[in-house]
Amino acid sequence: MLVLLPIACWIALVSLFRAEHSPRRAPVEWPRVLAASCVAWGAALTLVSEALSALHLLRWEALAGAWLLLTLVVLLAHRPAGVRPAWPRPTLPRHAVVGAAVLLCSALLLVALAAPPNTWDTLTYHMPRVMHWLQNGSLRHYPTNILRQLWNAPWSEYAFLHLHALSGGDRFANLVQWFAMCGCLVLGGSIAGRLARSTWASHAAVLLIGTVPMGVLQASGTQNNYIVAFWLLCGVQALVGRDGDRTCTRGEVVLFAGAMALAVATKATAVFWVSGLMLWMLARCARSGWRPTLTAATAGLAAALVLCGPHWLRNYRLFGDPLSPQSYGIQNFKLTNDRMTPLLFASNLVRNLAMQLATNIPGANAALERGILSLHAAAGMRISEGPISSGDFELPRGDANEDTASSPLHTCVALAGFLAAPFRLRRVRARRLLALMLVTLAGAAFYVALLRWQVWTTRLHLPGMILALVCSAALLAPGDAQRWPARVAHWLAGAALFFFALPALFVSVNRPLLTSRSCLLIPRESQFFIMQPDSERGFRAACERIRSSAARRVGLELFVDDWEYVLWVLLAPSGRDLRLFHVGVDNESQRCEPEAEQPDVIVASDVRMQFHQESFGARGIEFISYGCVLIAELRPSESEASSGSARRD
Repeated sequence: MLVLLPIACWIALVSLFRAEHSPRRAPVEWPRVLAASCVAWGAALTLVSEALSALHLLRWEALAGAWLLLTLVVLLAHRPAGVRPAWPRPTLPRHAVVGAAVLLCSALLLVALAAPPNTWDTLTYHMPRVMHWLQNGSLRHYPTNILRQLWNAPWSEYAFLHLHALSGGDRFANLVQWFAMCGCLVLGGSIAGRLARSTWASHAAVLLIGTVPMGVLQASGTQNNYIVAFWLLCGVQALVGRDGDRTCTRGEVVLFAGAMALAVATKATAVFWVSGLMLWMLARCARSGWRPTLTAATAGLAAALVLCGPHWLRNYRLFGDPLSPQSYGIQNFKLTNDRMTPLLFASNLVRNLAMQLATNIPGANAALERGILSLHAAAGMRISEGPISSGDFELPRGDANEDTASSPLHTCVALAGFLAAPFRLRRVRARRLLALMLVTLAGAAFYVALLRWQVWTTRLHLPGMILALVCSAALLAPGDAQRWPARVAHWLAGAALFFFALPALFVSVNRPLLTSRSCLLIPRESQFFIMQPDSERGFRAACERIRSSAARRVGLELFVDDWEYVLWVLLAPSGRDLRLFHVGVDNESQRCEPEAEQPDVIVASDVRMQFHQESFGARGIEFISYGCVLIAELRPSESEASSGSARRD
């Protein structure tokens, strides 16, 4: 299978860094090898994508050849060294933690392989942009009614693109987040254990990270917050360094710079924590003089320009801004705060914290909401202040939804760890742990000050939550010399966390494992509609109508939040070389191509028709309704009229 080529390249990189990162006849530090090999692989994936895009060669043949060539180059560069694997001494606690982690990861792997990528954002823009890139053979921007397909940070979609092209489908798309979770378990446990000088801290970090409900939900899907957390931990791994190191080596600087650039290339919100980590790196290098500091700054800038620059340039040429357009295509919708004052900051902080403390107990949620209302009333504020809110404030309902799930137990553990810091820092590597705590807090403050409150804000908290839990594990876990009562309490807390994480695995809204809608029982195509089962019939009927026709060019007239990817999936078995593209585009992306293509058939959504009734009526095209989907089969004259209307719009 061609999809094994990227995996083979990564294994070759692991072998290479296993020799490079360990002194001769010294034990191999596997977390450092994992971080270095993954950052190198992520950078290679980005460079291959951009290089082939420039040549309009984003096809499976070119991708397979590129990965084969990279693997051969890495194997030729490999120099066997006299290093030996360093496996930890087996103990009952270590076996228990590893066993729990393996069980959880194995179950999530089963879900990731059985279920398709079916979260709302995945169907709207994560996977559709991958399909357009493969169809166009390029990463260039294209006309679309869904602007999020263009301006969002693209690294996770680069990975989906390679896996989709080499496997011929989306079967392996969910594995990117799953691997990121596994990497976070390894790196988080290593970092906590190194900071606390305690194996029990490593155990605690693995249990805490592995049982975050939002993390469990996202680990088998195609969101990208766990990927961001993994890149951040790769950077922290470089910063923590070896025992006794007072400054960073050149290899650690390169590793750190690549990890930070990949984090920003995955999701723009990573900058909240990347900025603090960059200051920490510069402060460490400054101990050795101005030259190491300049080297670190240059490496960070170069990595950002190489790995993020091409996408930023495409955005700047189209939107006049390297990060995002001025408008997101939804009326009165904004991501950033209009203004900020101490009171508004406090309101945003309290509401974001409340979202994580929400439970599935209605009485507890009602009491929490009343308390927040009372605080805002005492301050003379509305709970949903316009300048800092996207929608009316409401707490999560407690269901296992990866867009809104809360993590109350883990939030309490993180708060307890930070509150206990003044009393616990003496027994750990205080300077580095304190630096990581300050970075985590500064990133959270940056997030609250810049981003509006959103009903789906908890999914964006995941990278900061992972960093906070690493700190808390190092602070709260018993030391290796602690007596049995502290250790028993530690294991009881770990068992409780594992138990409360099971609903996120078994009864997930998108990919349930043990319900009547289990991903092991429902046909794969039907799982795309698990959030809206009533829409499946309309989508299937509309796509069957298109497949039975002679249409080869399908125009998409969709709303900014419509499920475009479902159309790509259902139209794929047509046996013809169908081309899907957007028509009726009325935003900045209409400038991407000078001449609009002429569709044979137009697929529109009922929501799009509601918002653009005048435009639909002016064209005089008759649509056939299939519920939430409408189809218009165009004759040649109508096709030309539709194309002209698309250009005028």
